[in-house]
Amino acid sequence: MSARRRGRLGRGAAVALVAVLGLALFGTALPAWARAETPTTVGSAAVAVNGADAAPGVASAALVVLVAGLVLALSGRVTRVLAVLGVVLGGALAAASAAAFLADPEPALRQAAGAVSGATELVGEPQVTAWPTLALAVAVLAVLVGAALPWLAGSWQRVGRRYETAAAAPSTSPDATTAGTPRTRAMDDWDALSRGDDPSAS
Repeated sequence: MSARRRGRLGRGAAVALVAVLGLALFGTALPAWARAETPTTVGSAAVAVNGADAAPGVASAALVVLVAGLVLALSGRVTRVLAVLGVVLGGALAAASAAAFLADPEPALRQAAGAVSGATELVGEPQVTAWPTLALAVAVLAVLVGAALPWLAGSWQRVGRRYETAAAAPSTSPDATTAGTPRTRAMDDWDALSRGDDPSAS
């Protein structure tokens, strides 16, 4: 095996990597991304916003990356290009959504506060968790992996090609022709004996 081939991922490994990135992106959108306090008539109440509400683009991008991984598993050359674009664009969308939230988390928290108390005011500074930063890191990694996929997939064989090649190859060699004939010859000899002929004389 050449060094060039050893340096590339197989189709299965690449599909698994893309799937892991998509699942990781989706997982980062589930926990709370930020917490704050909002005033109420009896004091203050805690509000929290998760990634799916704070940055809806992250969860949507995770689904795009997962679908792209499925397409990558089944694709030929043209659909492989679409899968690569799906991974890159999905990662870019998630990165942009996470970065926008990190730049200004208050709008999402104010919306959550309005659902709790009817007011959109916050008490003190919001507390941002590590999840949006992790989502941003996974999204950037997805973009890098997607950009590298055309090089990684250069030596992949199209799905089903090996079976098509095997089915198209005719078995016309002399060995293949004669391999299955002993039984046929024995039946012919038996028929000759039934007719009163001597098969050994032919």
